[in-house]
Amino acid sequence: MRALLVHVADPVRRALAEAALEGFVQRTKPRLAALRRQPIHNDFNLYNLLVDPDEPARVAGIFDFGDMVHAPLVDDLAVAASYHIDEQGDALATIARFAADYHAVSPLTDGQTHALLDLVRARLAMVVAISGWRAARQPDNAPYLMRNNAVSWARLQACAALTSEQVQDAIRSACSAAETTSSTETIHG
Repeated sequence: MRALLVHVADPVRRALAEAALEGFVQRTKPRLAALRRQPIHNDFNLYNLLVDPDEPARVAGIFDFGDMVHAPLVDDLAVAASYHIDEQGDALATIARFAADYHAVSPLTDGQTHALLDLVRARLAMVVAISGWRAARQPDNAPYLMRNNAVSWARLQACAALTSEQVQDAIRSACSAAETTSSTETIHG
């Protein structure tokens, strides 16, 4: 992905994406082999998921299996979380909430929670790098190819100051709160 960043003209943005990729290479890439792997969708974004209109919290269908790969399971969580970060809001809360909801169905390990931030940042860096590269190769189609670029940059910026330790602490808190709420609902249900 780094080679594709030559298509990012703004040096501040390029440095932001390079830092995201470097964090992944230094902290997370060496640990990927130890994480649980399986075939994953690898592109859970808003346009690839259908929700039940009567129960909006329930995914009723999935589209577009073109990015499916055999990879660490936590990558699916990272991709989904990266597309839901509110660029004007609290990126840490978004990531923690996604992780807690995921954890309720498929418990996360410390290794997975440690990798999550770098995986989210790497996904966002990939989105901006690939869209910039494609736009440079297809200038007539650039507006369409770059349609999500600004929000991806904003999301990447929103995650820039976070540390993996902050994310792990926030995930633990969110998971504990969810478990407490679930236990209370079961007792009082």
